[in-house]
Amino acid sequence: MTDPFFFLAAVFALLAVPGPTNTLLAASGATVGVRRSLRLVPAELAAYTLSIGVLIAALGPLMVRYPMAAAAAQLGIALYLLAAAVRFWACGAHGEQGGVSVRRVFVTTLINPKGLIFALTIFPHEALARAFALFALICVPVACGWIALGDRAGRLGGRFATPRRVYRITAAAHVVFAGLVANGALHALS
Repeated sequence: MTDPFFFLAAVFALLAVPGPTNTLLAASGATVGVRRSLRLVPAELAAYTLSIGVLIAALGPLMVRYPMAAAAAQLGIALYLLAAAVRFWACGAHGEQGGVSVRRVFVTTLINPKGLIFALTIFPHEALARAFALFALICVPVACGWIALGDRAGRLGGRFATPRRVYRITAAAHVVFAGLVANGALHALS
């Protein structure tokens, strides 16, 4: 994506979708509050930067040379997202135990499938410094938002943000994004 507005919108949309990193951020906000959870934000940003950079460097040239491989990877991502949606829908209400560490957020984000989606479908493979700067402008406030959301849910005592509701909303969001990714892949094939 070369248009900055669409790039920012796509980054926001993907980062805002509940996932493993966001769950950790919200859990930390709910258990230790906003101020003590802010230490997790640089870990998320660093992990995404490393993940996206390596994926673009390693897979970018391959995808340019073999467009069918890029479309196949996108369809694979869409299938993964659908499978995750099914798991979230069926998931029981298991709370996060213990504190959320910087290391855990870093590793979870490093292997988060969103990094692959960013690298293959959202990040332009040119002007990367600008793209990473714009990414940081969205990543930091979204991460803080997830922490604040967790803090608020913790203060409400879970009356509104029940685990079942959170899992169901997460599943629906994954289905929507899977459709968007699959649509992009199908357009690339035509």
